[in-house]
Amino acid sequence: MRTAWASVLVVPPLAMILIFFVAPVLYLFWVSLHEASPSELYGAALTVQNYAGVLGDSFYLAIIRRLSLLIGYPVAYLVALQPPRRRMLVLLLLLFPLMVSNVVRAYGWIAILGRRGVLNTAVASLGLIDAPLDLLYTVPAVVVGLMTILLPYMVISIANTLSSLDRSYEEAAQALGAGPFRTFLHVTLPLSTPGVASGTLLVLLLTLSAYVTITLLGGPRSKLLVSMIYDGVTAFQWPHAAALAFVLLALALVLTGLILALLRPGRVQGIGR
Repeated sequence: MRTAWASVLVVPPLAMILIFFVAPVLYLFWVSLHEASPSELYGAALTVQNYAGVLGDSFYLAIIRRLSLLIGYPVAYLVALQPPRRRMLVLLLLLFPLMVSNVVRAYGWIAILGRRGVLNTAVASLGLIDAPLDLLYTVPAVVVGLMTILLPYMVISIANTLSSLDRSYEEAAQALGAGPFRTFLHVTLPLSTPGVASGTLLVLLLTLSAYVTITLLGGPRSKLLVSMIYDGVTAFQWPHAAALAFVLLALALVLTGLILALLRPGRVQGIGR
């Protein structure tokens, strides 16, 4: 009787997943293996050419991830040292920018970095430049725009982990003669890897899908896979767009596995070694 009830509860959501997720993904993969057609969704001939030309796409993921971690960790450490009430207030301030749309923030950066933007106007008024600087539609503009969006995710993830650490570990290390740097390197940093892993994964996956910011700040010269997928769809190159989507999915899965394998957050929680 219990087995029958379990089947009744499991079968409907399982069927929903198969119908509305697994089946469309498999169909998308089938589309990606065909040539493009000017009159139909995809051509009749099978090909792997759609995958052959997309493996050399350049990404800014490593830059954004490193910047978010390097800036976010010290901020998170300072937040974790605050008293509980002040820590909650700081975390609320970090959450406040996330309430603003990415589109609004991207247009804010356009107003700052544009040729007639705030930064160029201020520098020109000081007599430091004769012509406006090309700050917008560049790789640094994309990196800065994404970092300001994603930095709170890194800070909050690490701060929550650091605030839950038992301070007796640090006191024990210092009692054994370890200085502040060695205590941080051998005690605090390894114990904070769950927060580092979760923050890095959030930054990675959100960067992979950050179409609006990349398009508005990078322009046509700065392309990532997500913007190339959009271009393929708007040009009715469905097989090519489908192949790009699967490359993006594979990249996300591989990088997620690498992050978890290198940081091994489970060992801190007693799950792994």
